[in-house]
Amino acid sequence: MKIGIICASDDELAPFLPLIKDCKTTEKAMLKFHEEKFTV
Repeated sequence: MKIGIICASDDELAPFLPLIKDCKTTEKAMLKFHEEKFTV
């Protein structure tokens, strides 16, 4: 299952980043994607 959080700026996303463990960041077309792998 994928869950997405859409933010207009890095400042809006900053409070959520500490909650993401083992965060992988990729950048495509000036957009940043922060990913975490979940196991259920």
